[in-house]
Amino acid sequence: MATNYKNTVFYQISNAKQTVPASANKTGTIETVGTAVKGTSTLFTTEMQVGSWLTSLAANEIRKVIKVESNTLAYLDHAFTVDIAAGVTPNVVKHSDLNIREVAIAIPLTTSGGVAQAFGEVDGQPLASGLPVSFGKNSDIKDNFKSFVDPIIANATGTVINVTILR
Repeated sequence: MATNYKNTVFYQISNAKQTVPASANKTGTIETVGTAVKGTSTLFTTEMQVGSWLTSLAANEIRKVIKVESNTLAYLDHAFTVDIAAGVTPNVVKHSDLNIREVAIAIPLTTSGGVAQAFGEVDGQPLASGLPVSFGKNSDIKDNFKSFVDPIIANATGTVINVTILR
């Protein structure tokens, strides 16, 4: 559970893979064909608005939604390396959850004989215990007077990752 102190949110990801900020499963199912996202019983106009991010946790990939034509058709900034097969539940980081200045993540230091024991991943890259990593805004482009940080994928399978979000 997240703890919020003024503009800072602290929480842990334990033995799981998820986005930061957290993504959520949405209504219906999807498939991608290049940059097109085709939905069945989906609600793209309310659940996957322009500026949101569609995730493929299995592939360690996140793609930005750049156009929503209807509740069942949207477009991404670029294609996933491998298209998402039909019948997958859309997993989305909402545009409104991205008003973030900085994200810091770290695995608590765990050693045995002075050697770090726990490793996780951030966007598919290894992260050793005790070595924090910080992510700031990729640019200062503002949308509705808010600045945004791109989401990341944190893989804490077999370990724990501490997350700090500065809003």
